[in-house]
Amino acid sequence: MFRNGLRYLGLSLLILSAASSLTTLCASLYNEQDAAIFFAVMSIILLLIGTFLRRVRTTETLTQQLSISFLALIFLIAIPLSALPYIFLERTSGIDAFLESTSGFTTCGMTAFLDVESFNKSVLFWRSMTEWLGGMGLITIFLLLLKGRALEAFAEAKGMNRDVDVNLSTLMKQMFLFYLAVTGIGFLSLLFLGGLNPFDALNHAMTAISTGGFSTKNLGVLYFEQSTVFNQTAISLTLTTMSIFGMTSFILLTGLLFRRKIQTAASSAYKLDLDELKVMFPTILIGTVLLLIPFVARLGLPVFTALRQAVFHTVTALSGTGYNAMDLSQWTIGEKLTILIISIMGGSAWSGAGAIKLTRIYSLLTVVPKIPKYFSQSKKITIDEKTKEDLTYIAIFLVILMIGVFALYPFLSNHSFMDILFQVGGALGNTGPQILDVSQIHVLGKTFFIILMLFGYFEVLPILILIRFIKTSIQSNKT
Repeated sequence: MFRNGLRYLGLSLLILSAASSLTTLCASLYNEQDAAIFFAVMSIILLLIGTFLRRVRTTETLTQQLSISFLALIFLIAIPLSALPYIFLERTSGIDAFLESTSGFTTCGMTAFLDVESFNKSVLFWRSMTEWLGGMGLITIFLLLLKGRALEAFAEAKGMNRDVDVNLSTLMKQMFLFYLAVTGIGFLSLLFLGGLNPFDALNHAMTAISTGGFSTKNLGVLYFEQSTVFNQTAISLTLTTMSIFGMTSFILLTGLLFRRKIQTAASSAYKLDLDELKVMFPTILIGTVLLLIPFVARLGLPVFTALRQAVFHTVTALSGTGYNAMDLSQWTIGEKLTILIISIMGGSAWSGAGAIKLTRIYSLLTVVPKIPKYFSQSKKITIDEKTKEDLTYIAIFLVILMIGVFALYPFLSNHSFMDILFQVGGALGNTGPQILDVSQIHVLGKTFFIILMLFGYFEVLPILILIRFIKTSIQSNKT
């Protein structure tokens, strides 16, 4: 079993090697010699180790359970490796680097760095690259390079093994091309319409489609509110649109984009995706209204500006992008609660978004109308297995959320309960809107945040399977 794991770990290292090579070019472009040498050496080492591991031969059958374990293992290896540039090039602490790397690959967007503008451009590019890979890039590229039973097993582990009248290899190619194309279009829009410089435009395009939310500015997207009204509108619309794409099922989007090759959304294969849209757009509408009213009445913003900000924060919260275009610490409890509820709902199950996921919210909404009959007529509520699993997951998510709040309270006791709940919900849901400065909290508090991000990204189950797999492997080796 370990031989299989080594082979696929090798493949992931090759992908990270390619990412390091691109970052080397970035460092060279901005004349950052030390960074260029570091990323070049890192790329070569990862290439050599990855190539060696890929040559490991095995005849073992790859099961879905093993695939889930290996996917978790790949990320748990990639995260510490990706923390190295922060430690060696920016002289950050190990725990801050690990938190930032975890936040990147889980696309949470929480940051422990207050002054990112002082960082090397290449390190900021690497930081954005971790989110771009964490969104769908790493998994899609990983699956794109697999064949046969290995591809099927990993696709099953990611829930991509649906009947969409196309083989998995073609589906992976189309998903990657779509991901790459939207990144490119977003870059051009931010560059020519938003007025951003090429570096800022590329980084924000990468972190928007991945629903990550990292920014190259200390103030985040709020920095760009200093530009003209036209540029502000273009930036908001671009990032909002990319966030919607990022939280919508890539299987559905590629099905529509490549409609001549794949059945359109009329197919039953896309029913789950369409059910999610039935929740997504009403949520965006309700959230926009709930924020628009206080933005106009309490803050006195012009209606157009208030509408732009309301739509922007609702969409980026639901998608998990979590950009801050306003000072969230000045928001009322009601406004924070609106964003918190929306952010833990999450996006599509087959997208770059995190949190509970809309397919589970849809299952919850199908049960809610049956509850009055249960109390008024004492009728038993009948639900199918998928709905039971979805409701169970929602319950587990909320329990872990509250455990996280109480576990972190000793480290954040100088903040309000609402702010702690908001930040813990963002970490567990990988949603990112940041309201607290986590750079100053105790190392144990940062460790809790890292654990929450990992649990949220892997949805708990893969980590438990990985632990069981390692335990079983050790016991089998002893015998």
